[in-house]
Amino acid sequence: APAFTPRALKALQPRIKALVERLLDRAAERGTIDLIGDFAAAIPLQLIGDMLGMPEAARQILFGVIIVRSATANQAYNHPDSLYNREYLLLLSEMDDLQSIAADNGLAYDTTSWEPGYWMINGRSASDTMADDFVPYLPYQPYGAMVRMHPGETILLRIVNLGRDPHPFHTHGNHVKIIARDGRLLKSPAGTGADLAESEFTVDIAPGQTIDGLFTWSAAGLGWDVYGHTASQALQIGEYGPDHGKPIPTGIPYFTALRYGEWFSGSPFLGSSGELPPANPRLNDTNAFVFMWHSHRESEMTNKNDFPGGMMTMLMIEAPWVPIP
Repeated sequence: APAFTPRALKALQPRIKALVERLLDRAAERGTIDLIGDFAAAIPLQLIGDMLGMPEAARQILFGVIIVRSATANQAYNHPDSLYNREYLLLLSEMDDLQSIAADNGLAYDTTSWEPGYWMINGRSASDTMADDFVPYLPYQPYGAMVRMHPGETILLRIVNLGRDPHPFHTHGNHVKIIARDGRLLKSPAGTGADLAESEFTVDIAPGQTIDGLFTWSAAGLGWDVYGHTASQALQIGEYGPDHGKPIPTGIPYFTALRYGEWFSGSPFLGSSGELPPANPRLNDTNAFVFMWHSHRESEMTNKNDFPGGMMTMLMIEAPWVPIP
């Protein structure tokens, strides 16, 4: 990125020197210093705030994640048990908007009266979680949280809770195989690989905790062909073979007899579209299968008590021929 070129970083040196001197002066006035909170963490926080043009008070809610990757490509922990095709970061947090407004205006506030009104993934509340990365109307929340994959792939979910509250994060579509907590592979002392991995449908994550999990989807065991194939047609990449060519075991009513969601393509088959009522929005232009991922605490799926919102996004299972950036 242009902001991190050698020339740009060299230009920051006077600002860094002045910042370090200011932080040390504050510590000298107090007579004590917390090397992590008052110094090591404060330097990148203030510098990034300067680079983003953030108000001073707003920087107190600035946070992020540093990911240390293994030496082996597509292995989270340098072991085949952590092999994945795609990687997604889901950073969970919440915000008391009244305290944030007070901070922005330089007003005093009582931190013991903490009462969140917004719950977020990657700094965004739904439906903004499903918007593209770097949308111009969210300059301080650059990353979306929409998860996309092809059938048969394995995605690595890096779930991080940087809020004050624990969160039960629920993944429709399949369980998550938790292979690591707090950067440590779940293995026994004598074991190799993630021999203590856990399979969870709702991932409970405590404040400050990190969880790495593997998620896959292949339509295994549904009992019908998700592409609508006949037995003579070729299998798709990642297709669950035992169900190939099996018909869907129910009749499909005419669209006027159904109440469709905004993400339904009009067809029960992956990668296919069908007729929809004229007023029904077509949000699913790739004809994916769409599953909601969300906090399992109902209050956390709202924005100031308005549903839907909050800590919610979507998983999109894309047909094999649909490109995923």
